[in-house]
Parts: sequence; C-alpha cells; structure tokens
Amino acid sequence: MGAATIGARGAGHQCLPPATVRRGLNDGGQHRIVKMFYRPEELTTRLTELGWAPEIHQAGDWLLAGTATPRIPTAERRAPADASS
Repeated sequence: MGAATIGARGAGHQCLPPATVRRGLNDGGQHRIVKMFYRPEELTTRLTELGWAPEIHQAGDWLLAGTATPRIPTAERRAPADASS
C-alpha cells in the first residue's frame, strides 16, 4: 500500500503519509516509531487481506479502536506482499 492511499480519517480530511517520530520512555530511553494513518475501512481491508477478521471503528477525531482475530491458522497466513521493501 503506497503513501497516497493511506488516509488520516473520514471524508474531508487530508491524506497523510507515514510519519516517524521519536518517543521518550520514563526510564530515559528513546525509540523511533512509525505512525500509519488509516481510515477505518482502509485498515479493515488491509487486515482482511492479511488473513485477519477485524472490527475497527472511529474512537475519536484521530483515533481508531478495534480488535482482529486470525481467520486462518498462523502457519497458513501469507506474508505481506510489500514485506521485503
């Protein structure tokens, strides 16, 4: 999935590319994380393609919440097509 298809949230909102941010921990450690922005239907589609049964909903202006359970056994799940890039 390319950055052009990754969305922030509902209609009327600008699509945002993935963002790398640095997060500090209470112990002083720091980590870089990648934020991915999806609309609920985009995330549902992506997880379904990867072998999950997701239930995703909007939980705030910029927050999604949900659950996902495997539809097929782990050993039979295919790797993402873009995993090597």
